Amino acid sequence: MSTLTIHIGSHKTGTTSIQKACRVHLAKGGATDLRYFDVRPTGIRVVRTYGKGKDFGAEVLPEIADQVFRPEQTGKPVSENTRFFTSDEGFFWINEPETVHLLAEMLKERFASVGIVCYLRRQDRLAVSHRKQVLGDRLPASRFYGIDTGPLPTYRDHLHSYFDYATKLSTIWASAFGRENIQVIPYERSALEGGDVVEDFAHRSGARFSLKKPMRSNIALDGDKVLVGMKLAELNVPKPLRDKIMDTLPGTGRYLPTRADAQAFLANFADNNERLAQDWTWKGEPFRFDDSFDMYPETTDAQWGNSDVERILDAVLRAKLAAK
Repeated sequence: MSTLTIHIGSHKTGTTSIQKACRVHLAKGGATDLRYFDVRPTGIRVVRTYGKGKDFGAEVLPEIADQVFRPEQTGKPVSENTRFFTSDEGFFWINEPETVHLLAEMLKERFASVGIVCYLRRQDRLAVSHRKQVLGDRLPASRFYGIDTGPLPTYRDHLHSYFDYATKLSTIWASAFGRENIQVIPYERSALEGGDVVEDFAHRSGARFSLKKPMRSNIALDGDKVLVGMKLAELNVPKPLRDKIMDTLPGTGRYLPTRADAQAFLANFADNNERLAQDWTWKGEPFRFDDSFDMYPETTDAQWGNSDVERILDAVLRAKLAAK
């Protein structure tokens, strides 16, 4: 029987780049012994999200999973040496063990072994980057975090369902697939093979990518676009008009919380991260994130001058006039 590697995210750890590399090098005529189950296209999603805020949740759709994860459907001969791969950060939304256990039972019948690869980004850093997805209508991040204009999401108890990495890995994934089959890697450049997540994933999973240059996707928006986009979303400005404004606005600057705000946000998950260090290791040591906050400014005062305001107003007015 063949083997399967599942990349479960988390979000904002180069997931789109990994998926692009898999499509290019595994799904489109790559090595004959490597295959890719693409579960990201519209209509083929294996993971369904529902609800919002404290009622947000996610589940594996068994009917779709049954259709997708069939080794023989690729149309190519399958041997015990064939290795399959799949990648979906949507798996990281899941908080209920039962839906993952059902998936594990099915996959263990079809593959000789199933391995899990997971990259973890420190909670404050992930939140700053991930919540920018609230700019998209009906995206899971928009429903989970809610709309507000701060550079960090307002802390609420339900955020633990996503950011409690220790429980997510031990209670949900390790209990279903076995701790020995899970690789947990800190999403920090110094920890990644070649400093690149795609190269690192290939190294750890056995996928072979012939990359001439790093395959990076989903580059972060500039600070003013984030601020304007969030404010427009908060005001319920229709998305077509929001998009026109964003397209018109020249990007500049970064939109970050203060160092103190980032530290306060991270403190909410201190106990979770202690359990993470007890349950998981990195290079033989307890798994711990680096403790630097140098990326954050001491203060956010006076970030926006008159010229910045003028550019933003100009973009808004131009887009509004063009929409008439």
